[in-house]
Amino acid sequence: MKKIITIMIAGILLASCSSNKTEALKKGSPEYELFQTLSDSLGYTFFAPSKNGTLITTDEFTVKTQDVLPLIYQALGGQVTRAFQIDSSQAIQLLKTFSKSEAEKRLILFEADKKGIKVTQDSVEQNLKNIFPSYSNTEEFNKQLKAHNMTMGKLKRDVHDQMVIDVFLNKNVFTADAVTDQEVKDYYQQDRTASVRHILFVTRGKSDAEKAGIKKQALKVLALAKSGRNFKSLVKKYSEDPGSKNNDGLYENFKRGEMVKPFEDAAFTLPVGSISNLVETQFGYHIIKVVDRKKETKSYEQVKDQLKKELLNRKKRDIFFNYLNSLKEKHNYTEHFDKLA
Repeated sequence: MKKIITIMIAGILLASCSSNKTEALKKGSPEYELFQTLSDSLGYTFFAPSKNGTLITTDEFTVKTQDVLPLIYQALGGQVTRAFQIDSSQAIQLLKTFSKSEAEKRLILFEADKKGIKVTQDSVEQNLKNIFPSYSNTEEFNKQLKAHNMTMGKLKRDVHDQMVIDVFLNKNVFTADAVTDQEVKDYYQQDRTASVRHILFVTRGKSDAEKAGIKKQALKVLALAKSGRNFKSLVKKYSEDPGSKNNDGLYENFKRGEMVKPFEDAAFTLPVGSISNLVETQFGYHIIKVVDRKKETKSYEQVKDQLKKELLNRKKRDIFFNYLNSLKEKHNYTEHFDKLA
């Protein structure tokens, strides 16, 4: 449920762990055989390694199936047993997630190249030493890479690309991120944490028709909740969130920025004790009951530096995603997932 925002914002673009152009799967390779097995045994034809369907197009490049399958293979650790544990909707979601990540990364790298952003190999080597304490022990480090289905070449390309992205964003995108003292003071006055109970109806990986049925069910449960039915009992019966269902749907004392935005907005704006209407996120439909909110207990002087850092990170996050959306519009980013089956 919680977003992973402890890494650098742009780091999500390297979730795909790929170079700017991915090599096609070779017949007879472990990757090829794994996806052929999934295609033949489970009927996941969109994983067929002999095909190369178009997933995302832009004016500058196209992301195809064979660009993405190696990334999924790495995420699965090359393990057939893990691959067989995912159902069709989860497999499609994997394909969507990695293709989006790959396309977003390529868009920013394209813009960085136009700006002439360069990173030297020496700086890549130094960064690898800073990131990985065992990097200088070549034999031991190669063993670790092999265990994670990664090669040294791939790792260096990933680190190089991430460094280019970081330099580009810091020079050209994160240019108006100052936070005023008044903004920090206003932030200090806001509620710092919220506690809620919620019911989740999962829609991730579902078709439009399935989502419509799920929404219909969610609305029925919402009516029960607002009529005064015991919320905990509704959580127990209907919620599909493994992170909170066994705790009566409770997420307790989370801060701003720790939940996806629509969920956070409801938690921090609805009156305490009230129940939301349906809140839609990338996970599904939520029914949220606000249990409590708390303000900062420490003095302003004690926390002002921390609050300023939080505000800067939030501002950067918003700037980044707004910029990414503008790039997609500029380069006619188009998804073609409707053909997946």
